[in-house]
Amino acid sequence: MSLTQTPAEKLRAERRQQRAFLLRQLFGNPGFLLGAVIILFWCLVAIGWHLIVPYDPFATGITMPLGAPSLEHWMGGDDLGRDVWSRVLAGTADVLSIAPLATVITISVGTLIGVCAAYFGGAIDNLLMRSVDILLVFPPIIIALMIISAIGASQVTMIIIIGFFGAPAVSRTIRAAAMREAHRDYVAAAVMRRENNGYILLREILPNIEGPVAVETTIRFGYAIFAAASLSFLGVSLQPPAADWGLTITVQRIYIQVQPWSTLGPALALASLVVAVNLVADRLRKVLATP
Repeated sequence: MSLTQTPAEKLRAERRQQRAFLLRQLFGNPGFLLGAVIILFWCLVAIGWHLIVPYDPFATGITMPLGAPSLEHWMGGDDLGRDVWSRVLAGTADVLSIAPLATVITISVGTLIGVCAAYFGGAIDNLLMRSVDILLVFPPIIIALMIISAIGASQVTMIIIIGFFGAPAVSRTIRAAAMREAHRDYVAAAVMRRENNGYILLREILPNIEGPVAVETTIRFGYAIFAAASLSFLGVSLQPPAADWGLTITVQRIYIQVQPWSTLGPALALASLVVAVNLVADRLRKVLATP
């Protein structure tokens, strides 16, 4: 390290070294690598499924209804003779068009509430946290069912509902992390420099809790995937002939004894994605989260 470096340059150099160390800790773990590869695979499929599907996932009569798996149809056919493997690939787009955007809403709202509660404290902290406690009392799936039944199902509706109902749990975790930072010397120094509250929240506190935020982002991504699939399974989201995994499971489950792959295919795809997210989240928690 050069002796002529300014304190700011030294700080940036230290942060670069810390990030390099964290990356080695993450990518040196087999579980993290496996989870990252599975997530990347499904994300690529969601983007380009129409280029790789062997058959039109919405065309009926491609194979025998409830046909057994074969070399031409790896997972057989569903009740309408559609290729199950093609529908599994196409259904990725439905799942991953909801979960990432819902996660962005969850993390944005939850982080804003948590950081504001920790920094301002007092009456604002009490008001925000008591509001969060009230929201946590209500079962989110039941409330989501009621709202969707009242205003109708759409991807936008699901994104908003899943996003906002995940925020209260995030806000509690982020508040706990921000509380440790809100009273440190660098925050006091920013106050003495008469920096505005927005600057202190976004430029001083938030960068120093990026570990817990990253962990929560990964965890809530898995939650959003599972919540979207659950709502589809309950029949209040996308409707046939959509290839959504949750919808396909609920439609095809009555044929599981005749052609199990029409149900097991999307179920295993969903399970692989959720497990992969959990593998990544578990490693992130160990490496990034503040003790």
